[in-house]
Amino acid sequence: MSTVPVTVTATENGFQRFIDSLGSFLKKAAPIAIEGAEVARPLLALTPIGPEYNIALTGIETAIAADNAMQASSATALTGVQKMAVAVTVAAPVLTQILGSKGIKEPVTVQTAIAQFLQNVFNLQTGPAVVPAVAPAK
Repeated sequence: MSTVPVTVTATENGFQRFIDSLGSFLKKAAPIAIEGAEVARPLLALTPIGPEYNIALTGIETAIAADNAMQASSATALTGVQKMAVAVTVAAPVLTQILGSKGIKEPVTVQTAIAQFLQNVFNLQTGPAVVPAVAPAK
């Protein structure tokens, strides 16, 4: 058996999270993707998914603008809690509109659906729990 002590890396879960790596890529790709999405907006407006597409795209643009405004007004990088606050602020009205367009208007059902969506986003961001290995006692 090895007697070398086990060290845990300094990252939150002991590994580079996928969402962390994805973030820098999305920051660069977002303007290009939004441009393409804007071009497709009039074409998709004529399809059955047109209203939801329009609502979602507007929500994404609003979220990007809100995130950029908060980043610009803050001397330090936003924390995860602050970023989640932006997501809640932007996602709640957008998701309420989408759910309403599908006939889901009962307040408790809407709140439950939004809470579940946000929980899923949180679960994606945090990744799986990692328990550091402990060196066996001698």
